[in-house]
Amino acid sequence: MTAAFASVGRAVWLCQVFEASLAPIYEFFKMNVQPGYFQKTGGYVAGGAYKNPLKNIVKELSARGNIDPTVESRLEKYIEDRHLLVHRWFIQNGWPKDESVEAWKALESHATAVGDEAQDLMHYFTGYIVKHAEPGRAQANPDEYSARISSLFREPPQE
Repeated sequence: MTAAFASVGRAVWLCQVFEASLAPIYEFFKMNVQPGYFQKTGGYVAGGAYKNPLKNIVKELSARGNIDPTVESRLEKYIEDRHLLVHRWFIQNGWPKDESVEAWKALESHATAVGDEAQDLMHYFTGYIVKHAEPGRAQANPDEYSARISSLFREPPQE
């Protein structure tokens, strides 16, 4: 039970860190690909960006054709798995009996997988920005910079 709850706590924390990281990354992306968005925001992360659900970000990217299908699928699976953990695990599985090692292990396993995926996605997206948006490199190669930022959600992260 203790290990399961520790895994749930870790997963929730990593989900928060990932989603808090992705919100400004998505805003940065929009500043580079949506005409007038940089001017509209003055180059700052828009107020309320952190309240934009990840599902809405994926929908917006998809509607504009700015996301690779495998990236979209991976993010949608992450969203579903996170929702199951945070909102529906108890409803679907009930409260495990204290002596039910198998039930507690199932919760622990799911939580670990969700946390690991959040961490992997966070490392990918933040690493991509650090690599391709480094100011010196961006200024020296503006065309490459623009192309790389425009491709942010079109390059599937390695699993």
